[in-house]
Amino acid sequence: MLPSCLLLQILKYCTAHGTSCKDSVERLNGGTYSAAIEVGEDWDRCRSVFFENASSSGASLFLTALDEGSWAATGQIAQDVANTEEFAGKVNIEQLKILTTHGATISSQFFAKVSDIEDFGGPSINNADFPKNILEYYNGPMRDTSWMTAEQFKLFGSKLGKTILCTKLVGSSISAGLLASISLECFRGLIQSKSSFGTWSSFCPGMIADWLNHIEEDFQHVNPDNYQCLPTSVWQEVLGSPTLLEFVPDNQYNLESPNLFKVSLSKIGHVRFAEIVRQRPNVALSVIRMPIPELPVDIFASCGKEEMKSLTRRFLTPHLWKNPEIIGNISSAVDDDKHFCNGMDAETYHDLIWLRANCSAKCRSFISVPDGYDKEKLPELVDGGSIWDSHVAQIKANHLPDIRTTGLLIASRSEFCELMAEKVSSDELENLDSIALGMIGAKCALALKSLITREVAQKLRSLTFRLFTADDFKLKMADITLDQIEHLSKSVPKESSVFTKIETAELLEYSNNILSVLTDSQIGAIQVKPEYLNWISFRRQAARLLKEMQQDDLKKLFESCLAFKGKETLGFEHKECANVLSGIILNLSGPNWESSVGFLFNDTNLHSLLYELLSKETLLKLIQKSTFNSAEDFKLKHDGRKYNLAHSLQTIRESHQSLSNPQSTICHSGVTGVGPLRGWLGDLLDTMKTNMVSNTDDIYASIQKFKFPIKGVDGPPAGFLAGKAMQKKLKLPFALDPKFYELILNENDDETETYFKTTYAEELRVFRDNNLYQRVTSNSFKLTHEQKDQVEQIKREASMTPCEKTKAIERVRNKAWFESNRNDFGWAPLSELTFNGFENTSNYNDYRIPRGELSYDEWEAKCGAVYSVFEYEHMEEFFEKFSANCLQEFKTFVKGFRSGLELFLRMPKAYVENKQPFTEILVSKINGVPMTADKLFSKITVKADADIASWYGDVKSEVFFKVFLDCLTPEQLSKLVAVWTGAASTDLDRIKPKILFYVPTDGSNKYNSREAIENLAASSGSIVIHGGNEHEAFLRQFSAKLREAMGSDKDVVDPLSDGNEHVEFYPSVNSATCFSELKFPLQHSRMLLEALIWLLNDDPSSLSDR
Repeated sequence: MLPSCLLLQILKYCTAHGTSCKDSVERLNGGTYSAAIEVGEDWDRCRSVFFENASSSGASLFLTALDEGSWAATGQIAQDVANTEEFAGKVNIEQLKILTTHGATISSQFFAKVSDIEDFGGPSINNADFPKNILEYYNGPMRDTSWMTAEQFKLFGSKLGKTILCTKLVGSSISAGLLASISLECFRGLIQSKSSFGTWSSFCPGMIADWLNHIEEDFQHVNPDNYQCLPTSVWQEVLGSPTLLEFVPDNQYNLESPNLFKVSLSKIGHVRFAEIVRQRPNVALSVIRMPIPELPVDIFASCGKEEMKSLTRRFLTPHLWKNPEIIGNISSAVDDDKHFCNGMDAETYHDLIWLRANCSAKCRSFISVPDGYDKEKLPELVDGGSIWDSHVAQIKANHLPDIRTTGLLIASRSEFCELMAEKVSSDELENLDSIALGMIGAKCALALKSLITREVAQKLRSLTFRLFTADDFKLKMADITLDQIEHLSKSVPKESSVFTKIETAELLEYSNNILSVLTDSQIGAIQVKPEYLNWISFRRQAARLLKEMQQDDLKKLFESCLAFKGKETLGFEHKECANVLSGIILNLSGPNWESSVGFLFNDTNLHSLLYELLSKETLLKLIQKSTFNSAEDFKLKHDGRKYNLAHSLQTIRESHQSLSNPQSTICHSGVTGVGPLRGWLGDLLDTMKTNMVSNTDDIYASIQKFKFPIKGVDGPPAGFLAGKAMQKKLKLPFALDPKFYELILNENDDETETYFKTTYAEELRVFRDNNLYQRVTSNSFKLTHEQKDQVEQIKREASMTPCEKTKAIERVRNKAWFESNRNDFGWAPLSELTFNGFENTSNYNDYRIPRGELSYDEWEAKCGAVYSVFEYEHMEEFFEKFSANCLQEFKTFVKGFRSGLELFLRMPKAYVENKQPFTEILVSKINGVPMTADKLFSKITVKADADIASWYGDVKSEVFFKVFLDCLTPEQLSKLVAVWTGAASTDLDRIKPKILFYVPTDGSNKYNSREAIENLAASSGSIVIHGGNEHEAFLRQFSAKLREAMGSDKDVVDPLSDGNEHVEFYPSVNSATCFSELKFPLQHSRMLLEALIWLLNDDPSSLSDR
């Protein structure tokens, strides 16, 4: 217990300060900004007074000051406000944002009471500022719901204990993503507020199933605009209930809903269907639009005269004619006096073609035919006699003056077909008019079974063979149509089905088209060997997918194929299913195939199957990306010879997403297009070849690898260039080691390390032995006395074997050599180690300490200081660190190369064991191959009607150009392709170079051959035929080869004789932009040859006429 005097002092203190805070809050309510600062700076004392007395305007001013000020307790103040639920009504949404900006956590109770919270939303909202239960106490309007997450929307009003929520929300403004998480209570509220939705497919099926328990109460509120998208389960309930159906307006027009067509009329039954016709004929008319296989054959059994009168207009179309049983069962379950046909007059019956073709015998018996009526008009109403004989005669002669009447007789009376079977031959039936053949129904076909050939079968209706048993069917499955197969034996007992006589081997031989239409019941009738069941199920699944591509089904098919692995019963399923999948993928087309393929790659479990088993063509189609960031036009620096390397690499690193777009262009001197882009790629790929690639095969260079050691950060641009080259139909100017492609497929550190240690074992050994452990045997240096003593001691050591003594002595000598030659080593300290890259070379085996401004003695002293830290005993550790550094850079390079290539190809996220398909794709699509004259000539198109004057007479342009190519070395051939197309590595299977000719005019430019060579020598960085002896030798070689190719009997002409050392020639024109087309002037072969040499020597990215 505190003393009374102390209590009195505390009371006085609180009263005095309370009065001060109250005064500040009053001035705050009056709009005094400084009062807000006073309250904020004295928050601990004024908190309770503020919450008790602040008005809405005062709260607004205070929170504005909070946002603009820098009070020490800003975060605490904001949280205190957010914790005071009663104060929320004085806060608006702008002030709510201030609270979250300053770190306050908003409770769901506070949020629900914010004064204008219905206006909350907008792009500035950061959803992370609000917990997932933020809406659990709110059930008011909300104009903008786009800021909500699915979790937040699911809890809308959930703590209020109400069975109906969301009545003040606008359903059409709620996104599909939110509707997928909607609660039952919220859904019921939207329904009862007559909201309309763009789709109901977003709603969770489980929630809809729960709602069906309340449908009796809620369906009356459903907005008619929703009828088209009501789920089938809802329509099933509505059609089954007279009460619910009553809520559907009698004149409702928008009932052409696919979901309505999926209602099970078998569950509805023919009795209830007749009630629907009487209650809502418009609904009944919509329902019978569903596919014929879904309509029960007795659907009209309870429909009498009145019901059929409402439905008759639907029968004006042939939709229902496809299944005669449906029409034959009309009124079969009603009393005779209500039968649809009872009392129908002959003329009315005559005009109802659909009824005449398919009605029952009972219906025909009700038709009222007056005396004297011409029965020839209705032959189906008589039984045989001369009328039927007349029609048989017409069929035999294939002369049908009234084909409709004859056809209706065939369709309606199986007895007439039996008469045909007796009187008509197979040939006569085969020659019968196709319209009449099309009227043959199931019963008639059964009567004519002995006459039906493949040619006849192809013209019959889809349900023709539904009554055929195994004994009746004498054709092969390939003899009938797919529609007929689907209904074959459909109306006979399973044990009598045609399919009971089909063996497993025959089933396996069926085409995809046949497998796609076989029903489960038909398959069930086949005596399939148990071990084949899974494989046949897969084949049917694949066949159906080929017929109608569905994203989910494609994924399930891949999963089925994957499931065969390790569980094969036939020994071939896993491998063979990949062939099936390849066929499907290669047939994919249309706008949705890319998303279907992407959908597969989302499941990492499928990656091994995608990359290992599919054919290379299929895999390439799968993994090539077709969606990119928006295209851009890039202007890259060019020095007149080549593109600036540093600027190019910077552009790749900063803009690789846009640059990977196939529509992005490179602009050079105002010219854009594929030519400059290929020229740019050619420049960079040549640099990559020169600076970063070395041979693994010194003789043929058939396999090449990245130089040792490689620079890690250059991996991404290297991978980008490889992918971009493939995209733009180029190849690498080198043949990269296929095993390297295996590394980038999996990006597995262990595999990378194994490859590194294997591929670069020689470099590591040479570096270690030659630079670190010279095994010196000469006497080029002297041992110290101490070292000599060590050698003598080793020789006398009795416990050592001769081999051990030799190694020990060698170690002493090596150490002596190491210490004597320490300053002359060429290896770099690890801190100074550099690596091979686009702009770098490695100094790993030829490092020299820079001398700079140092004198020789000072430099020697610096070298000694640097290398003095290296001790022989520690060099093993140095080598291990050096090797580890190089390995780490290589790992970084591999990962980077993969990331660059991944801009163009999908890469697996799961481990792939069989890497061969992927590797073979890259080898065939990216790796370069040596160019030959024959290969290049086979890829080009030369204008054939041009004759070129030569020393040996006129020569055809193709012969001239072939001789020119035969004179070129592989290097010169590659250079020609580079100048011609922009890059030496252009894939000539996809880019077809052309040579055209024109006749020069007096105004055409001419070059002097000597000046041309001199000018190019000064400007071009890639001369391949130099002036002087090399140029002269090439001209003489060409002349000799041209004479041989032309078969001339003249002596070989020296092109340089008679003072022709230098000539004037016309260059090619309009060949500047590397667009694979060269245009040469027609001139003497010597001049044309100089024009070709001029072109060949220029830089590939030059834009001058050549």
